[in-house]
Amino acid sequence: MIFFLLRASPPRWVLEGYKQVRTDILYVIHEDDPKHHTLTVEVEIEAIRSGVSIYEDTYQWTGQGEENEPKVASPGHTLMGKIIKRDGWKYIYIHLGHELNKGTRTIIKTIQELYDSANSFEPFLGRVVLTPIDFMVLHVILPKALHPTHIFFREWDAPVPAGRVIREIPGKINVHSGEIRWEVQSPVFRHRYSIDWKY
Repeated sequence: MIFFLLRASPPRWVLEGYKQVRTDILYVIHEDDPKHHTLTVEVEIEAIRSGVSIYEDTYQWTGQGEENEPKVASPGHTLMGKIIKRDGWKYIYIHLGHELNKGTRTIIKTIQELYDSANSFEPFLGRVVLTPIDFMVLHVILPKALHPTHIFFREWDAPVPAGRVIREIPGKINVHSGEIRWEVQSPVFRHRYSIDWKY
C-alpha cells in the first residue's frame, strides 16, 4: 500500500500548478571585465490549475566572489524573502502579485549580477528540466578576447553528477556578436541541457 501511494503521488510540478511555455536563459560575460557576469532568465508559464500565485526557480553558480540576489524585472512580480540553499542548489520564490486562472499565462524575468573574483567559474551554462517546458533557449555571450576553441551542446539523462551525456552536438559562436545559442524544442522532463565550451 505504501508503494502504491508513492507511485500515485503527483510530480512536484503538478503541485506547483503550472508548466513552462518558453524558457530563455542568457549568460553574459562582460567585455570590459570578464569577471563580471550577468544571468538573465525569462520564463513564460501557463497555469494548469487556478490559484497559482508563486513561481519557483533554482540555480547553481560555479564562480566565487560577489553573488547578488536576482532582481525581478517583470512588472507586478516580487521576490519572496531570501534565497534558500538546499542540496547544493539555490531556490528563489517569486510572487506573481495575483492568482492565475487555469490556462492564463505570465512572463517572469529576473536579472542577476555576479562577480567571479576567484576565477573559479566553469565554462558552461546548464538547465535541468524540473517542470514541463515547450521550448527552451540557452545562450551565452562571450567577450571577443575569450574566443572558445571548442563548443558543445549536450543533453544529459539526469542532473550531474549522476547524469551521463546521451546527445552531443558541436556548437558555433557568432563571431560578430559573441553569442552561442541553442534552441531546444520540447526538452525532456528531468533531463539536463548545457552549453559547454573551452578556451
